[in-house]
Amino acid sequence: MDSPELCETAFRDLTAHLKKGGTYGLKKTELTRATLLNPYIFYLLMKFGLLYVPIPYTTIKVNGKPPKGCKKYYMVGFGNYTGGELRIGETNYDIWRRPRIVREVAEHLPVLTGKRMTLTFYAVETLRSLSEFEVVMVDEKWVIKQLRQFQPPLYLTPEKRMKAIKEDSEEEEEDIPNDAMEFLSMVITKRSATSPD
Repeated sequence: MDSPELCETAFRDLTAHLKKGGTYGLKKTELTRATLLNPYIFYLLMKFGLLYVPIPYTTIKVNGKPPKGCKKYYMVGFGNYTGGELRIGETNYDIWRRPRIVREVAEHLPVLTGKRMTLTFYAVETLRSLSEFEVVMVDEKWVIKQLRQFQPPLYLTPEKRMKAIKEDSEEEEEDIPNDAMEFLSMVITKRSATSPD
Protein backbone atom coordinates (compact mmCIF):
# COMPACT_ATOMS: atom_id res chain seq x y z
CA MET A 1 0.00 0.00 0.00
CA ASP A 2 1.49 3.32 -1.07
CA SER A 3 1.36 6.47 1.04
CA PRO A 4 1.70 9.99 -0.36
CA GLU A 5 5.22 11.19 -1.17
CA LEU A 6 6.85 12.99 1.73
CA CYS A 7 8.58 16.34 1.23
CA GLU A 8 12.28 16.82 1.83
CA THR A 9 11.68 18.52 5.20
CA ALA A 10 10.40 15.22 6.66
CA PHE A 11 13.97 13.87 6.40
CA ARG A 12 16.01 17.04 7.06
CA ASP A 13 16.94 16.36 10.71
CA LEU A 14 17.52 12.67 10.09
CA THR A 15 19.77 13.44 7.13
CA ALA A 16 21.82 15.85 9.25
CA HIS A 17 22.35 13.44 12.17
CA LEU A 18 21.96 9.90 10.87
CA LYS A 19 25.27 8.59 9.56
CA LYS A 20 24.90 4.80 9.73
CA GLY A 21 22.39 2.01 10.19
CA GLY A 22 21.16 0.43 13.39
CA THR A 23 18.15 -0.91 15.25
CA TYR A 24 16.28 1.46 17.56
CA GLY A 25 13.41 0.96 19.96
CA LEU A 26 12.53 -2.29 21.70
CA LYS A 27 13.68 -5.88 21.69
CA LYS A 28 11.81 -8.48 23.79
CA THR A 29 12.51 -7.02 27.24
CA GLU A 30 14.74 -4.02 26.75
CA LEU A 31 15.79 -1.13 24.57
CA THR A 32 18.32 -1.78 21.83
CA ARG A 33 21.92 -0.75 22.39
CA ALA A 34 21.75 1.78 19.53
CA THR A 35 18.86 3.51 21.33
CA LEU A 36 20.91 3.97 24.47
CA LEU A 37 24.07 4.99 22.61
CA ASN A 38 22.22 7.51 20.40
CA PRO A 39 19.21 8.87 22.30
CA TYR A 40 18.89 11.93 20.05
CA ILE A 41 18.65 9.74 16.92
CA PHE A 42 15.97 7.71 18.72
CA TYR A 43 14.14 10.96 19.45
CA LEU A 44 14.26 11.97 15.76
CA LEU A 45 13.01 8.54 14.65
CA MET A 46 10.15 8.64 17.17
CA LYS A 47 9.23 12.14 16.00
CA PHE A 48 9.18 10.91 12.39
CA GLY A 49 7.06 7.91 13.42
CA LEU A 50 4.57 10.09 15.25
CA LEU A 51 4.13 12.31 12.21
CA TYR A 52 4.17 9.80 9.34
CA VAL A 53 3.87 6.13 10.37
CA PRO A 54 0.24 4.89 10.41
CA ILE A 55 0.89 1.38 11.79
CA PRO A 56 1.74 0.28 15.35
CA TYR A 57 5.48 -0.28 15.86
CA THR A 58 7.98 -1.10 18.58
CA THR A 59 11.21 -1.13 16.58
CA ILE A 60 12.86 0.95 13.85
CA LYS A 61 15.62 -0.33 11.59
CA VAL A 62 17.82 2.13 9.76
CA ASN A 63 19.22 0.53 6.61
CA GLY A 64 17.90 -2.89 7.48
CA LYS A 65 15.07 -5.32 6.94
CA PRO A 66 12.54 -6.45 9.52
CA PRO A 67 13.00 -9.91 11.05
CA LYS A 68 11.70 -12.95 9.19
CA GLY A 69 8.06 -13.56 9.91
CA CYS A 70 7.22 -9.87 10.28
CA LYS A 71 3.69 -9.63 8.87
CA LYS A 72 3.47 -5.88 8.27
CA TYR A 73 5.97 -3.05 8.18
CA TYR A 74 6.36 0.53 6.99
CA MET A 75 9.37 1.35 4.81
CA VAL A 76 10.64 4.53 3.19
CA GLY A 77 13.92 5.52 1.50
CA PHE A 78 15.70 8.85 1.43
CA GLY A 79 19.05 10.29 0.46
CA ASN A 80 20.73 11.10 -2.82
CA TYR A 81 20.54 7.87 -4.82
CA THR A 82 19.18 6.23 -7.95
CA GLY A 83 17.97 2.66 -8.24
CA GLY A 84 17.36 0.82 -4.99
CA GLU A 85 13.69 0.02 -5.60
CA LEU A 86 11.73 -2.44 -3.51
CA ARG A 87 10.63 -5.53 -5.45
CA ILE A 88 7.44 -7.26 -4.31
CA GLY A 89 6.52 -10.21 -6.48
CA GLU A 90 7.09 -9.07 -10.07
CA THR A 91 6.62 -5.34 -9.36
CA ASN A 92 9.27 -2.76 -8.47
CA TYR A 93 8.29 0.13 -6.19
CA ASP A 94 10.21 3.38 -5.87
CA ILE A 95 10.38 4.05 -2.11
CA TRP A 96 12.42 7.28 -2.34
CA ARG A 97 10.36 9.53 -0.04
CA ARG A 98 7.36 7.31 -0.95
CA PRO A 99 6.46 5.24 2.12
CA ARG A 100 5.09 1.78 1.56
CA ILE A 101 3.31 -0.55 3.97
CA VAL A 102 4.53 -4.03 3.10
CA ARG A 103 2.72 -7.26 3.91
CA GLU A 104 4.66 -9.68 1.69
CA VAL A 105 8.20 -10.80 1.06
CA ALA A 106 10.17 -7.92 -0.47
CA GLU A 107 13.61 -7.64 -2.02
CA HIS A 108 15.85 -4.56 -2.10
CA LEU A 109 17.24 -3.93 -5.57
CA PRO A 110 20.79 -2.55 -5.78
CA VAL A 111 21.47 1.17 -5.60
CA LEU A 112 22.96 2.40 -8.90
CA THR A 113 24.46 5.68 -7.68
CA GLY A 114 24.64 7.60 -4.40
CA LYS A 115 23.75 6.48 -0.88
CA ARG A 116 20.32 5.21 0.09
CA MET A 117 19.02 5.37 3.65
CA THR A 118 15.91 3.40 4.59
CA LEU A 119 13.65 3.52 7.64
CA THR A 120 11.68 0.38 8.51
CA PHE A 121 9.09 0.54 11.30
CA TYR A 122 7.66 -2.76 12.60
CA ALA A 123 6.33 -4.44 15.73
CA VAL A 124 7.90 -7.26 17.73
CA GLU A 125 6.45 -9.16 20.66
CA THR A 126 7.70 -7.38 23.74
CA LEU A 127 6.90 -6.96 27.41
CA ARG A 128 7.49 -3.21 27.12
CA SER A 129 5.87 -0.24 25.41
CA LEU A 130 7.62 2.67 23.73
CA SER A 131 5.39 4.98 25.78
CA GLU A 132 7.47 4.00 28.87
CA PHE A 133 10.48 5.82 27.44
CA GLU A 134 11.21 9.40 26.46
CA VAL A 135 14.35 11.24 25.46
CA VAL A 136 15.37 14.07 27.78
CA MET A 137 18.39 16.32 28.40
CA VAL A 138 20.21 15.72 31.72
CA ASP A 139 23.41 17.62 32.54
CA GLU A 140 23.63 18.77 28.90
CA LYS A 141 23.50 15.19 27.65
CA TRP A 142 20.66 13.33 25.89
CA VAL A 143 19.50 10.27 27.84
CA ILE A 144 16.55 7.89 27.91
CA LYS A 145 14.09 8.38 30.75
CA GLN A 146 12.11 5.29 31.72
CA LEU A 147 8.75 6.15 33.26
CA ARG A 148 7.59 3.71 35.94
CA GLN A 149 4.21 3.56 37.61
CA PHE A 150 4.27 4.56 41.31
CA GLN A 151 8.09 4.81 41.24
CA PRO A 152 10.56 7.53 40.33
CA PRO A 153 11.80 7.44 36.73
CA LEU A 154 15.11 5.84 35.77
CA TYR A 155 17.64 7.53 33.52
CA LEU A 156 19.19 4.91 31.27
CA THR A 157 22.64 4.82 29.72
CA PRO A 158 24.43 1.99 27.88
CA GLU A 159 26.17 1.05 31.14
CA LYS A 160 22.92 0.90 33.14
CA ARG A 161 20.58 -0.64 30.60
CA MET A 162 20.23 -4.22 31.85
CA LYS A 163 19.92 -3.48 35.55
CA ALA A 164 17.75 -0.42 35.05
CA ILE A 165 15.20 -2.06 32.80
CA LYS A 166 15.01 -5.34 34.70
CA GLU A 167 14.95 -3.66 38.10
CA ASP A 168 11.19 -3.18 38.28
CA SER A 169 10.42 -6.77 37.24
CA GLU A 170 12.82 -8.40 39.70
CA GLU A 171 11.43 -6.98 42.91
CA GLU A 172 11.72 -9.29 45.88
CA GLU A 173 8.46 -11.06 46.47
CA GLU A 174 7.20 -11.49 49.99
CA ASP A 175 6.45 -15.02 51.04
CA ILE A 176 2.65 -14.76 50.85
CA PRO A 177 0.68 -17.99 51.38
CA ASN A 178 -1.68 -19.22 48.69
CA ASP A 179 -4.57 -19.97 51.01
CA ALA A 180 -5.80 -19.59 54.59
CA MET A 181 -4.61 -23.04 55.74
CA GLU A 182 -1.01 -22.28 54.74
CA PHE A 183 -1.25 -18.95 56.55
CA LEU A 184 -2.54 -20.50 59.75
CA SER A 185 0.11 -23.20 59.60
CA MET A 186 2.82 -20.54 59.20
CA VAL A 187 1.49 -18.52 62.18
CA ILE A 188 1.35 -21.62 64.41
CA THR A 189 4.89 -22.60 63.42
CA LYS A 190 6.22 -19.09 64.15
CA ARG A 191 4.43 -18.92 67.52
CA SER A 192 5.65 -22.31 68.62
CA ALA A 193 9.22 -21.37 67.66
CA THR A 194 9.13 -18.14 69.72
CA SER A 195 7.11 -19.22 72.75
CA PRO A 196 9.03 -20.60 75.75
CA ASP A 197 8.06 -24.09 76.94
